[in-house]
Amino acid sequence: MKLEPPHIPAQTWEQEPQALERLLDREEVLSGCWEGCDLSGLDARGATLSGLWLKGCTLLECDFTGADLTDVRFTGCDLSGSRWEECGWYRCALEDCRALGAQFARSSLRAVSFTGCRLAGSGFAALRARQTLWKGCDLSRCTLTAGQLKDVAFSDCDLTAAQLFRTPLNGIDLTSCRLDGLVLSDGAPELRGAIVDRWQAAELARFLGLVLRG
Repeated sequence: MKLEPPHIPAQTWEQEPQALERLLDREEVLSGCWEGCDLSGLDARGATLSGLWLKGCTLLECDFTGADLTDVRFTGCDLSGSRWEECGWYRCALEDCRALGAQFARSSLRAVSFTGCRLAGSGFAALRARQTLWKGCDLSRCTLTAGQLKDVAFSDCDLTAAQLFRTPLNGIDLTSCRLDGLVLSDGAPELRGAIVDRWQAAELARFLGLVLRG
């Protein structure tokens, strides 16, 4: 899947988190290129992030609930335990980030990519995602329930014990992913139309009450 990358103007890299916090205090748009900043515990509810690149930054237990993100890139950041619920994401990229237990529930994603990210235990309940890619990500024990997925892709992801009930997977290619221990609705209607290989089909047959022999 080819996605349009974030549009971020070339700028000098900044390293003072206080300057970024001052933008937030003045209710201005969070923008620019910031490297190595520790923003843990930041309260940025309802903030606007646009033309922003965070590289090697720490954002533990931050609250970005209701934020609007356009043309934002996170590279090598730690977002573990942070809240991104009810956010709007457009043309954003997360690369080699750690976001254990981060919450993205009820958010809207379009033209967003997660590449090489550790998202174990993260929450994507009631997610609306379009033109979104998860590539090489650890999504084990994540919660992706009651979601609406359109034109999305999962490539080389670990979905072990992921909760996917009430999220239709029709047309989604899961052949490169690990699917052990999925949590699905009775009868596994979520799997209808999903693309899997023969080995995965043998694992998933138990949801349909099938016993495979030979």
